[in-house]
Amino acid sequence: MDSTAYLNGVSLIFNSRSNIIIRNIRISSPRDCFPAPEKYPSSWNTRYDAISFVTTTTAWLDGNVFADSASGLVAPDDFLWGWKVDRYDGLFDVEDGSDSITFSHNIVANHHKSLLWGGGEKEGFRDIGKMHFTVFGNHFVNSLSRNPLMRFGTFYIANNVFENYANKRPRYSYSSNGVSLPRKSLTTEDNDDDESSYRPDFQYNLGIYNLSSVLVSGNYFSQTGRYPNDSTRIFTFQNLATPSRPARFCSPPDHSTSTHLTSLASPQSVLNGKPLNLTANVFDTFAYHVRAKGDSVAGGLVSNCAAFEAQDMPFSFDDADDVLAYVLENAGQQS
Repeated sequence: MDSTAYLNGVSLIFNSRSNIIIRNIRISSPRDCFPAPEKYPSSWNTRYDAISFVTTTTAWLDGNVFADSASGLVAPDDFLWGWKVDRYDGLFDVEDGSDSITFSHNIVANHHKSLLWGGGEKEGFRDIGKMHFTVFGNHFVNSLSRNPLMRFGTFYIANNVFENYANKRPRYSYSSNGVSLPRKSLTTEDNDDDESSYRPDFQYNLGIYNLSSVLVSGNYFSQTGRYPNDSTRIFTFQNLATPSRPARFCSPPDHSTSTHLTSLASPQSVLNGKPLNLTANVFDTFAYHVRAKGDSVAGGLVSNCAAFEAQDMPFSFDDADDVLAYVLENAGQQS
């Protein structure tokens, strides 16, 4: 297909399939006319994903554009008593023992809950030991959360660009000894000065959930807005409550001992062009999460690069600027 291919209002469902290739299309998920309300004022359980994998293996999604619309973020519809209706579900959700999936050179844009990879608690036994993902060369643009959200599987997140507008205060500040502390002044959030356009709050990029193993390397984080240097929303967590079976994290550029991961040892990730130690960042954010939430405990997340097998990426890069240039040129539909 050429760069004009567009599936608008389409939901592609793959159930117990294998050997899938989806390339060079733009896809927008259907609007759910009758979503179920969950939480006031704008949390809704909508039904239709743009693409859904259920027990589907050996798939390659490359050079696609996933977005609510071609014109930007779609504001929720006004409803009754202050409710606002969000009519979109996920862009690409995967569950129930799907495996061996490569997600490369895609643009994920202008959406709220983009990529949910891993089923719920009750279905976790179907995913454990499967759910292997490689995420390379993608451009996340104003994707407000789930870039991706990861449960139960093994995920290599390398050489991607995450671009967002940081308009909320940082989640926490830093004490003099580097221990993360909850902020005390979170009662009032800043609003966007430009009321003529819809610009909702960015939430987080990478969700590390129960029993997931996540490797990150050479990613470029680009932020504008009131808090462009806020690094407290790169990660979020949930249900990391079993130190005997913790979630595992590895950022090879931050370590000199991961000799079997040499191909992933560079470049270091950056935030607005400045080096970013993601190992320190993830554990600062997790320490905050343990203090502020009740679903995770100390020891529920560990640094363990030995748990990951060596894996070559399609290209190698000298620095994160090369990653940025590569992704801007190659992500999305091509002529």
